Amino acid sequence: MIRILFCFPKSDNMEEIDEYITNIFIPRAKQIKGMQSIKMSDGDLMSPGGPPPYSRVVEGTLNSFEEMMAFVQDPATQEEREYTKKLGVFVLYYEVKDA
Repeated sequence: MIRILFCFPKSDNMEEIDEYITNIFIPRAKQIKGMQSIKMSDGDLMSPGGPPPYSRVVEGTLNSFEEMMAFVQDPATQEEREYTKKLGVFVLYYEVKDA
C-alpha cells in the first residue's frame, strides 16, 4: 500500500487554493485506479515547532506504487502536475505496512 501526501503551501490567495483542491484536485484523485481513500486536512495545521509553512494537506492511499506511477505518468495529468508544481506543493509518497 502506498500513501501520498500533498502539502500545499500558505498563500496570499487561500480561496484559490481551496477552490482548486475541492473542485479539481480531489475529484480527479478519486478517479485514480487503485485509490482507496483521499482525505484533506481541516482547519489550521499545527506543529510543535510553530506554524508550518503549509496551509492544507491532502492524503491519499493507493493499492500500489505502479498504480500511482501510471497516474503520474499519464499525459492527461500534465497540466495538473504543472499547476501543483507552480504552487510549490510538496509531495511525499511512501510504502506503508502494519506495525
